[in-house]
Amino acid sequence: MLNPRNVPRWGTDPEAFFKRDGQIIGSEKLIPEKGIRTYSGKVVRDGVQFELNPTSAGSVSELGRNIGGLFGAVQKRLQQNPGVSVCFDGLVEVAAEELASLSPATRVLGCMPSYNAYEDRPINVDPVLYRKRSSGGHIHTGIADKNLMDNRNQAIYAYDIIVGNTIVMFDRDPGARERRENYGRAGEFRLPKHGLEYRTTSNFWLRDYSLMDLTFGLAHIAYELSFQSFNGNRELWDGLAARVNIKRIVQAIDQNDAELALKNFKRIAPFLRKQLPKEGFVLNPKNFDMFLGFAEAIQNRGIEAFFPEAQIINNWVAGRQITFNEFAGRL
Repeated sequence: MLNPRNVPRWGTDPEAFFKRDGQIIGSEKLIPEKGIRTYSGKVVRDGVQFELNPTSAGSVSELGRNIGGLFGAVQKRLQQNPGVSVCFDGLVEVAAEELASLSPATRVLGCMPSYNAYEDRPINVDPVLYRKRSSGGHIHTGIADKNLMDNRNQAIYAYDIIVGNTIVMFDRDPGARERRENYGRAGEFRLPKHGLEYRTTSNFWLRDYSLMDLTFGLAHIAYELSFQSFNGNRELWDGLAARVNIKRIVQAIDQNDAELALKNFKRIAPFLRKQLPKEGFVLNPKNFDMFLGFAEAIQNRGIEAFFPEAQIINNWVAGRQITFNEFAGRL
């Protein structure tokens, strides 16, 4: 059975956009070149997007508080620039005139290269001419265990199965499929010194702490599964693998196919029900129906119906932390 007490150190670097009069504007028009430092971390430019670099934390709730502190700094910038708001879309298109007005470093699409667990898949658009930009919500897992550190690239399969595929049922951004043609594809990761950076997830969870709690809670399950598997319990890994068609996992993620993701999840559900304890993880043997019901509600009504964009920053700044199970249980 999985152990909820093995909790890694968490980090993240989510992105979003500024917009004025319905049009995306470059982050350099609000964020200074050296960024904005606070006690919670730093807000920086990342091309057209702005990026939050919260201080890493020993719990998801603490990391969430650091994100709230950074949104406080963003909120002050908005107050100083009337008419500007934040856009949390996963994929946007920047007007040619706006892009031309930005500095060369901001205009060019691109970032540090990533690894991919399945194949080498470079950006397939012209980084100078392409005017669409996307927002990531990557999960940084701090790893202290040597055995898991030595097998980080293999752990990505568990993250895709448990996190990437499952999140497709909640992240219904219409631009998600196109975003993954270049960024956030299945199996995308980096290997920083502190552990593992899983780069498939978008910024959708930035809409509310309850979605963050869900996303990082699933990552906790993937982490623990990997931790135990690479520390002697190989039967655990084999038990999951026996229920998975990894090609269908990749297809569901890259095509943002909620129907296929649900089928994939239902194949691993018996394994998870058996391995998850009654408490300590975001999923437990008793809450699967509530979990799937909320996924269906988001697919039918849209994420905006539950997490309006106009309330996002205020909720973070106010420190509103309702867990995923608390929120879903109220519906």
